[in-house]
Amino acid sequence: MTAPAGERPLAFEPLTAEELAAQSLAVPTSEEAVVPVADAASWASVTCSRGMDPARFRPVECEARDEAGDLEDLLVAPGILSDGRPGLLVGIRTLEAG
Repeated sequence: MTAPAGERPLAFEPLTAEELAAQSLAVPTSEEAVVPVADAASWASVTCSRGMDPARFRPVECEARDEAGDLEDLLVAPGILSDGRPGLLVGIRTLEAG
């Protein structure tokens, strides 16, 4: 992957679905979370539909399950953290009743 002049490319290796799930489970409660949700995140497990190749820059659909068995849909994408390091962006897909 080639980055535009003055920018750094994502610098992490491709992840298997299992590696991506484990890292996605840890992101929201880590000390480096952009929006820390350690008190609210009750995910017990995460599964992902496939692995991630950061060179392709495509989000991956994942699913988080809490202790009660309830599911939340996630979209996980490669990204750059505020300090310039590569990382994962984990979004929770929500649906409004309408």
